[in-house]
Amino acid sequence: MKAWFRILIVIILIGLGVGGYLFAHSQKPMLKKEGGNDYYVKGMVYERTLGGWQTYSGDKCNGDELQEKEVKKDNEVVGRYYTTFESFECPNGCQNGACIG
Repeated sequence: MKAWFRILIVIILIGLGVGGYLFAHSQKPMLKKEGGNDYYVKGMVYERTLGGWQTYSGDKCNGDELQEKEVKKDNEVVGRYYTTFESFECPNGCQNGACIG
């Protein structure tokens, strides 16, 4: 086999490997939530990036109302997630992204 043909095969294989990696990571990064749906614990949402897990967002207070961040799976695009808020009226008030116990 000629040397140029071997070099071409190696370049193609490297390109496929790098291309596959970039394609897999170019889609919306996966999201996860820590803290669950406990209204009395501030939950944080993290997104997976090439550098690891990074803080994305978290639960927030709007007066006495807690805006609980939820992570949902996109049913139309495989591997894509999105976030929404669920509102909850805290009986004793809301502070720092959690209901006051």
